[in-house]
Amino acid sequence: MGSTDHAQPLNYANGDHPMGRIKARKFIEIWQTSGSLSEVAIRTSIKKTSCTVRAALYRRKGIPLKKFEKRRDRLDYQSLADYAQQIGEENND
Repeated sequence: MGSTDHAQPLNYANGDHPMGRIKARKFIEIWQTSGSLSEVAIRTSIKKTSCTVRAALYRRKGIPLKKFEKRRDRLDYQSLADYAQQIGEENND
């Protein structure tokens, strides 16, 4: 396969489907050349959860798809609690 342009849209004439029903080889290509789950979802027009399920199914079948690093928001919950309390106190005055 040639190089893949990460911004390249799906080509419906080549078997890609606008409703997310893309062929396995195309999904694997997009997965392996993307930098994040969000990028896979954008490039395939499939929800992130559906992409994750599909990738897990392929892995169970022996296809060695890479795993993306989980990115969780690092929220300071104590600071948010203090802020919520401050706003509540200001609105009760």
